[in-house]
Amino acid sequence: MTCPPARLVAAAALWVALGAAPVWAQIPDAPRDEARIFFFGNSLVHHLTDSDETTVPHWMALMARQDGRTFGADGRWGFPRNFAEELPPQVNWQFAEVETVWNPYRQPFGAAGFDTIIFNPENYIQYDRADQPYNGDNPDRATPLGATMEVVDWVMENAEAPQFLIYEGWADLHPFAREFPPTDREMTQYYTHAQGTYARWYDDYVARLAALRPEAGVRMIPVGRVMAEVLTEDPLSQIPAEVLYSDLSPHGTETVYLLAAMITYAEIYGAPPPSGMDLPDTIDATFAAAYDQTAARVWQILQDGAR
Repeated sequence: MTCPPARLVAAAALWVALGAAPVWAQIPDAPRDEARIFFFGNSLVHHLTDSDETTVPHWMALMARQDGRTFGADGRWGFPRNFAEELPPQVNWQFAEVETVWNPYRQPFGAAGFDTIIFNPENYIQYDRADQPYNGDNPDRATPLGATMEVVDWVMENAEAPQFLIYEGWADLHPFAREFPPTDREMTQYYTHAQGTYARWYDDYVARLAALRPEAGVRMIPVGRVMAEVLTEDPLSQIPAEVLYSDLSPHGTETVYLLAAMITYAEIYGAPPPSGMDLPDTIDATFAAAYDQTAARVWQILQDGAR
């Protein structure tokens, strides 16, 4: 399922009218040394391939190790309705480089000591507000907002006040391109959308969650918009779309998941992504050469946005 182009036009006018202010994650006053995260995620966090390098947790673990910090995580695949219907969550992620936090066979969710929940909605529903029912088979008229609130409420009842962060994945590419790889013009339109209508959908969604559940401290990790900004600036703008993405969904290559992890890492730990990473040759050469520059740019954008 993809987001119809005509609905994107209507959505743009709607988000301009709403004018919701961004609710970005608050960068900690002092850097954190440890993170214990549960991911309610989809393939924009963990794309199942032959390699863990197409996952955000893998890169976060390597960055934490490089920076002398600790990182542990568990997670599961799905979308908001799946997450709300299947609580406690069923753990189905594992990574060679990531320390697990929770053993669901021996302890309840709250005993695992998660300090952060990261929640990742679909990237193809942004043509309508988050409080509007899902299209298609939806006899209960469930909404993205309602399903998310069910998970927020359950977490608040079953864990000791972890921070609840919404992961803004990158947008669906189908409305902008008919075939892969997309043209340069199509990618320009796509990245404009990612920083415009798509970003405003998340601003509204997170603002509604924060207003309805102020005690949960819901905030956003602005992965999609920050990614779009740095990928349209030199030198990363020189990287072809087919080197970053593998289809129109769009699932990313190793390079995109590394970039997403850099943004997430900075928000979680309150520190720039570590310099001097020893990157494998699966990472695009242009990106690898500009890694330290990109890490500094990501940190700058996040600090400016959090003010």
